[in-house]
Formats: sequence, structure tokens, C-alpha cells
Amino acid sequence: MWYHCSPARDLDVQGISPGTVVGKAVAARKPMPHAYLGTEQYIMEQYLEYVPRGTYHLFKVDTDGVCLQPVPAGTNQVRVSNTIPAEKVKYVRTIRV
Repeated sequence: MWYHCSPARDLDVQGISPGTVVGKAVAARKPMPHAYLGTEQYIMEQYLEYVPRGTYHLFKVDTDGVCLQPVPAGTNQVRVSNTIPAEKVKYVRTIRV
């Protein structure tokens, strides 16, 4: 199961689009050609450690039929180059860091 974490609350309405920067909360702080998905454990234990403080929203992503590209070993992440439609994105919870 893959998850996505974002300061944007409406990804279950808008979908997930690679290259979209939402405020200053994106770790890279610039448009990236991919959107990154991670395991829930990776997001909670690693990703949220290096993003700016703020409010984030966790989404579960149905990756059936989505082309996933591996990220270097040990990160528990994959990346996607295409937009993930809203019907494949489900809001899970809000997290404050």
C-alpha cells in the first residue's frame, strides 16, 4: 500500500499531479517531474522529519494501473510521472509537525 503526504488537503478531489509545488512545504521546494509515494511507516518516521513544520494531510493511493518507478533502495518510496486521478486518492488523516 502506498501513501502520499501533502500540505494540500484537496488531493482526493484534485488528484496528485507531478510538478505541482504546494506552498513552501515540499521538501525540494521546486517543481519536480515526479510525485513521490511512500509506505505509511516511511512517511511517519522519516519524511515528516525533514519537511518544514506545518500541517500535512496523509492520503492512501490506489496504485492499480499506475506506472510506479523505483527510488533508490532503502527509502520505501516509489515515484510516478503521470497524474493520479482523484478517484484513486483517499484522505486518511491530518498530521501536524
